[in-house]
Amino acid sequence: TDTVSVLRISNVAKAQEWNAKGATVYFVSVGPVGSDSYILNQDIVNYNTYLYQSFANAGVYYIDAYNYLVQAGYDTTDGENYTDATSMALYNYINSLIGR
Repeated sequence: TDTVSVLRISNVAKAQEWNAKGATVYFVSVGPVGSDSYILNQDIVNYNTYLYQSFANAGVYYIDAYNYLVQAGYDTTDGENYTDATSMALYNYINSLIGR
C-alpha cells in the first residue's frame, strides 16, 4: 500500500467518524494554478478526481473550487497563490454553498 492510499483511507475513515457524530463534512477541491506554476492544471484535475472518488461514499459534500475559479476567472500573485480578490471570491462562493 502506498502512502497516498493510506492517507486516503485514513481521511475517509475520519470523515465517516465525524458524520457518525453528526458533523457535516465538506471537501473543497484544489484550485487551478497560473501558467507560471511548476504544477500542471491537468495534474490538479487528476488529483481532484481521485479525491472525489475516494470520498464519494463517505457522506462528504464536494465543493468544486477548481471549476468555479476556471469559470469565474482567477488571478495569482506568483502562479500558485491567489490574489486577495480571488481569495475573497472563493471564500464567498464556499460560504454560499455551506449556508453561511
